[in-house]
Amino acid sequence: MAANPIRLETNNRFERLSLSVESIVALFEHLCSLRPNHGLAGDLSVAFLDDAELIRIHTEFMEEPNVTDVITFPGDSEDGLAGEICVSVNRA
Repeated sequence: MAANPIRLETNNRFERLSLSVESIVALFEHLCSLRPNHGLAGDLSVAFLDDAELIRIHTEFMEEPNVTDVITFPGDSEDGLAGEICVSVNRA
């Protein structure tokens, strides 16, 4: 299998969520194996947040002051970014 062109960065800001690095890496590798020709490269940021933080992000970037389960932001290959995923642990 070819080296994955995506570098995963995670940020767990939800205190009650316990994630091991090994489980996150295994999930990420499994998802990439399901779609190996995804065409993305660079850093992929995944943040696990509470509802309040996701509402703040939703309001700031999308002008919608309500809760949602996941917000995604596209990457910019020229800047070496594959994208950002913000997950509300309360909702997802």
